[in-house]
Amino acid sequence: MAGEILLLRRQCSRAEQRLLKALRAFGHDETPDEVLVAQQISMTVDDRNALLALIRAATHQHQGFELLGPKSPFVSHDELNLLATLHYFIRHRVDEGTAFSAALPPPLRQLFEESGQVLARTGIALRARPAPRLG
Repeated sequence: MAGEILLLRRQCSRAEQRLLKALRAFGHDETPDEVLVAQQISMTVDDRNALLALIRAATHQHQGFELLGPKSPFVSHDELNLLATLHYFIRHRVDEGTAFSAALPPPLRQLFEESGQVLARTGIALRARPAPRLG
């Protein structure tokens, strides 16, 4: 892991830990339905597919993205930035035209907005974190 070692349990709430474990499992091609049941996350197939598309885009389109294994007790800075960006899109819509959302490529921005809406609908709360630097 690049940079300092961060413990998952100190950086993330329990809900965030469950979400991150599910996203990690998605990124490591584990069966999405089984992952969500194991993490006690309830959502529709469309909601699950939105999160699945986001994590696949993050890991496949950005080769340097550090996604740890589902059982890792640590958290990467990339994963924390992912949570921070999701938190942003729970609170803001793309059409608000903020500099932060404008800095994301349109396809990725759309995936983040859809995923933020999923988290808002399912009631998964994320901590406020500083927005990551883009660009």
